Amino acid sequence: MKKDIIKIMLFLESAKGLVRNFLGQIILTKDPFTRIKVVSMVFKYYSDNVTDDGLLRMLKSEDSEGTVVKEPREENSDDSDGGMDDEAMFRMDSYLAQIFKEKRNQAGGGDTADSQLVLFKLRVLSLLEIYLHENQGKLNVMQAFVNPHTTEGSEQLGDRICKIVEHKILKAKHHPKGESLQLSMLEPLLEKNLKLASKPFKKKKTAITPSKKKQSASFQRYKKIVNLAQNSTYWILKIIDFGNFSEEDMEKVFDILKSAIVAYFDGKNSQLKPQFLKEIIRRCAWVGKRYFGLLVEKCSTAKSKFRQVEALDLLLEALKPFVSVNKSKDTVGLGKKMISSNLSELCVLIKELVTNMPEKQARRAEVRRFCGRMFHIISTLKLSKKFLKSLDSEVHSVCEKQIGKAFLDLKKQE
Repeated sequence: MKKDIIKIMLFLESAKGLVRNFLGQIILTKDPFTRIKVVSMVFKYYSDNVTDDGLLRMLKSEDSEGTVVKEPREENSDDSDGGMDDEAMFRMDSYLAQIFKEKRNQAGGGDTADSQLVLFKLRVLSLLEIYLHENQGKLNVMQAFVNPHTTEGSEQLGDRICKIVEHKILKAKHHPKGESLQLSMLEPLLEKNLKLASKPFKKKKTAITPSKKKQSASFQRYKKIVNLAQNSTYWILKIIDFGNFSEEDMEKVFDILKSAIVAYFDGKNSQLKPQFLKEIIRRCAWVGKRYFGLLVEKCSTAKSKFRQVEALDLLLEALKPFVSVNKSKDTVGLGKKMISSNLSELCVLIKELVTNMPEKQARRAEVRRFCGRMFHIISTLKLSKKFLKSLDSEVHSVCEKQIGKAFLDLKKQE
């Protein structure tokens, strides 16, 4: 029976030479070193920098919980199972049954080369999941990111990749740290994920208009990629925070973040969400502190009124850690310095906002809320006199008309 199963499995995989070689050798061979070599070749297709020791321990595991496989039976055993025990063979039977079920449910009932390759990739992902379980918190887990093109045509494969990366890496208790942590590995990952998070959704150009179902599936996949890219960015920045790198070492990271902010305001195709940037600033106060001046400048000169208004929250979020109640004197001092050094640019922004109020009522309300909050911060930091002196006199009357009480309260503190 087991021989028949193996023959059927080889037949199912015959359309792809790579798959046939992998499954054929790993099931039929009794030599564990051959199995290690085969899996190593396939696994390293997904991840270049996996250690041999990590692969060896992965191959000794039978599931994502890291259970050790039982020792193979003696060679004179009646079962020609290629070194697999009964328990392992039962699991193989269940897996094959699932394959047959999926094949029967496929539209048209045919076994395509693409569908066979997807099944093969799913098996490799199982090995990846075991490997990550066995290597928690080590630097090479970052190599687990899989190229987006590998999920084309398979929602199941895409979901599996997202689940593994989310639960085994991004939400894991451990993360890469220590002296082996290198920014040169984190920088390209940060840049790539920021680009993915800002990538616009593009409909495929085909001679035949795709069905609504296919369009919906394509858009859902796009949203999953963006969400994964955002969570990956948070994870990378958390690792950088724990690294305690010097400003000189961080220059490349600073440039990457600055480019993303500039693209958000100036790039026509950037789809970065303000909530995403706001969350970055909330999690990493140093980002808001460093780029507060840039944010003020870009808000003042934004080409899109919509983009200008939705970005106002970023300024308030950047100031929040330094002006909140119960902050230390030194921390509040940093907030005061942030506003003082960008006071003239802040006056330009206020002038631009109140003299060119948005047409839509909801956006006008957002502008009034921002100005009211900013005037309160300026008053709390005892910068009222300096601010009002820097603000053009003709803007005073406009602020009184558009903002009202919040501006009048500020003038009382002068």
